[in-house]
Amino acid sequence: MINNIQSVAGTYALNQNRNVRRSAEPGATSFRDELVISKEAQDFGSMLKKLKAMDDVRPEKVDFYTKAIQSGRYNVPSADIADKMLGGIF
Repeated sequence: MINNIQSVAGTYALNQNRNVRRSAEPGATSFRDELVISKEAQDFGSMLKKLKAMDDVRPEKVDFYTKAIQSGRYNVPSADIADKMLGGIF
């Protein structure tokens, strides 16, 4: 640990002794960073915002299935249920 400290101190001393030119303003740069977002990314971002703002529930679908279940017209074959259940596993 002491060797590391001495090494850093020695490097610092060498830099102090050299003719190092420093900027008048700390952190000053001669260029500006710029971020450009493509048109596609902007479109995707606006669509994503719209999707997030949408309701998760579609009332017309809920109404359709509620009425079908209540009237007894909604029947799902058991083979279809089994296929869906096993499809996720296998």
